[in-house]
Amino acid sequence: MKKDTRKPSGIATWAEDDRPREKLFRLGAKHLSDSELLAVILRIGVEGKSAIDLGQEIKARFKTWRNMADVDIAEWKQIKGLGITKISQILASIEIGQRIQSEKSKQDVLIKDAKQLAEIFSIFRI
Repeated sequence: MKKDTRKPSGIATWAEDDRPREKLFRLGAKHLSDSELLAVILRIGVEGKSAIDLGQEIKARFKTWRNMADVDIAEWKQIKGLGITKISQILASIEIGQRIQSEKSKQDVLIKDAKQLAEIFSIFRI
């Protein structure tokens, strides 16, 4: 039997403070970049690409979360390393975010100042 002589690579070799999942628990999800959030959802990368690398590639390709939500599955499958499982994890996460936003928008909002109004418009990119 041949011994595997490859050195471990990927996020598991990073300092614990730099790993997305640990960073999320330490600092909160708001402190993660889009690529780090995607890495947490993806859990693992593929040979030659860490989950962060995949997250960066996804973000570079689609630019925004809204674009990710609106693209056809066939386009997702063009990204090397993304199969049905990883794609479904991302799309389910985006849908949860959209449902949260929908619940928030159904609540009565009393606008107190211009800053709050600007925040509301920035959510909807109006």
